[in-house]
Amino acid sequence: MKTISTLEFFNFKRRRLAISNNYAIILVITGSIEIEHNNTIYHLSEDDIFVLNPYDETAFFSLEYNIVLMLIIDRNKIEEMVEESWALKYISDISSVSEERRLIHIRKEILNIIRAFYEKRNYYEMYVNQITLGLINYLSDKFADDSVSKDIIQGKIEDKRITDILNYINKNYFKDLSLNDISKEHYISLPHLSRIFKKQVGLTFTDYLNEVRLKNIMTELPRSDESILKIVLSHGFSNLKSFYNVYNKHYDTPPSAYRQNSTPLHKKSTEENDFQILAIDKAINQLSKKLVLSTGQIINPQTTKYLSLNIGTSRNSGLSIAKKIIKAGYGNIQITSTIKEEIEELNERIGFDYILFALNAEKLESPNLKSKRKLDLFLWLDFVLAQRLIPIFRLEFKPKESRNFINFFIECSNRYGNRQMENWHILFEFASSKDNETDCMLNEYFIMYKRLKFLNPYIKLGIDSISSLNEGGTRIFSYIYNNLVRLCCEPDFVTYSAIYSEMNDIREKDENFYQEINRYPKKVLERLNFLLRSLTEKEPEIFLDEWNTLSSSNEVVAGTFYRTALITKSILDLSDKVSAISFWLSAGIENVGKDSLCLYLYGLLKKPVFFLLELINKIGDEILLYDNDILLSKNNDEYQLLLMNPCYIDPSYSIDKYIIDNNRISLSIVLRGFEKENREYAIKKYTLDKDHGGIYNEQLKLGSIEEFDNEFQSYLERIVTPKIEIIKEEINYEFTVNTNLTINAIEIYNFKKLNTIFM
Repeated sequence: MKTISTLEFFNFKRRRLAISNNYAIILVITGSIEIEHNNTIYHLSEDDIFVLNPYDETAFFSLEYNIVLMLIIDRNKIEEMVEESWALKYISDISSVSEERRLIHIRKEILNIIRAFYEKRNYYEMYVNQITLGLINYLSDKFADDSVSKDIIQGKIEDKRITDILNYINKNYFKDLSLNDISKEHYISLPHLSRIFKKQVGLTFTDYLNEVRLKNIMTELPRSDESILKIVLSHGFSNLKSFYNVYNKHYDTPPSAYRQNSTPLHKKSTEENDFQILAIDKAINQLSKKLVLSTGQIINPQTTKYLSLNIGTSRNSGLSIAKKIIKAGYGNIQITSTIKEEIEELNERIGFDYILFALNAEKLESPNLKSKRKLDLFLWLDFVLAQRLIPIFRLEFKPKESRNFINFFIECSNRYGNRQMENWHILFEFASSKDNETDCMLNEYFIMYKRLKFLNPYIKLGIDSISSLNEGGTRIFSYIYNNLVRLCCEPDFVTYSAIYSEMNDIREKDENFYQEINRYPKKVLERLNFLLRSLTEKEPEIFLDEWNTLSSSNEVVAGTFYRTALITKSILDLSDKVSAISFWLSAGIENVGKDSLCLYLYGLLKKPVFFLLELINKIGDEILLYDNDILLSKNNDEYQLLLMNPCYIDPSYSIDKYIIDNNRISLSIVLRGFEKENREYAIKKYTLDKDHGGIYNEQLKLGSIEEFDNEFQSYLERIVTPKIEIIKEEINYEFTVNTNLTINAIEIYNFKKLNTIFM
């Protein structure tokens, strides 16, 4: 597949060019330049955008060498893809007429195209074409040029319908248009439309259409090498005679003479061009830098932080790490060997507390205990309980289906006994119900609450709550909870979600959007706590269900941005505020979102969050200090120091060396309070960064896991792992840790005192 667009970077002082049958989007990378276009001089600065239409001629001038990017879009290939002619024209100097947020959108999409060309992953051509067509549609929607109409119109447009019709003609003038078809399309009678069109435009429909065609032909004629006949036909005239009838009203010379006498702009100047085409790898760092800074992203300069900690005087902070939940999809799934291996490995290396899966009422209809569905479900539960995991059943059902669940849990009581079921959690899902079903679902909950609490009073029943700061969701939850209080069946726990993708509207309003992302789960939790305090005197447990640490509508970069430190910070920030936090088992499970936090990518190929949770387990039981990006803990006579470098940037900008280098941080931590006599310590250092535990991101980005064979997958499973180092060091009272953390990296140091004393 060929791309419909190409990239060209050039460093210049003077350059004149004609772009033939193409569109071009110009982005100024460095300095200030001038563009001569249609006898007008435009002054552009860094980050400004300029659009060229087919057969436009342009001259670039600059006092010193500056870099410009040109995204060239082939009109013929657009027409092949959309299977129709494409003759729209766009406003050229869009930087002077557009809101900044629209320019940001264009810059970001250009960067995505550059990234695809630069990396050339599998099927990158398809991605380039997708983004390019999106840009063309965006320009069509926001920056269509109606100057042709303004030059032709002789009357005053007072009817919006006429404005819409003129826009339609300008976009489709090259087609076989008729006023009759347009009148039907706009539900206006033909005589009435003909009358008001002539009155407001000052021309008949046919005259206006021909004038638009002529104007576009006269722009292309001196700049194209195509025959006059081909140009005339491509712009909507059925033959040369029709064209000449319109042309002769405006011009005295034949079209061939007009073409010969109109010298193209790029041939007028006697000055030589002075420019150099740049390779993409030489231009990409400078381009990424300018784009990131212009979109308001906060790029932390490479800095050094100094901190002194006294381990001898530090006291328990009271912070403890929240419990962990595995989200494993549907409960009545077939237990595959891979799922069993994943869960067994999780429990052995990390240790989870809960496992959450969904039950569908329709799958439990059969009263026969020996039905295939029931047997599969009980086999699944047997496995879960053998792993010492507490099940959380997410109930999915419609009104009047509660009996199926009640019968199922009675069967569970007979099979496992009430003692085994004392810690089971049953989550009643209101969010999936329709508005007109809420009262009916409340009644179903009341029935189940009474029956299940009678069956086993220690079973925990809960409900889902809010998933954003949306006022509509808040009102619904308040209505539900008020009724549960009234019915004396308040839940033992509630779940909430914090989905950053719901903040997309804020993205255009708030330049600090990416810093707000990490605070979003806390903000939603604060809203939930405020609601609970106003609704009840009880304090139900709170579980964080669905969440992520970024928001990206870009399918290509989704899930590939290395973000371990962001996840670590979120877990630590929430640990004293929620009882448990959820993580999806595998990216291959049904209903897993593209940005969801998954432990496995495919088979036993681990995602960085797996290693993160494994390392968090190395934090001591007694947390002495947690301050921003540093944590100090103690476990018996051993001390643990966790360092992290959380960075908040759009995942689309995580592609080049500039971003990585400018988000590094140097740390110098002085630990005081060790014993004063020289002691030998074993210092174990764990590093989890993009190259140790996250290197596979670069290999999988824009690719497909299905393309890997077993050998390659096994290889990745072996090499994708954190880095571990161990040294022996004599310590007398204090020790200094000096390190450099890359973007979103974490390090954990464990200090273990050995028996040796040095005199």
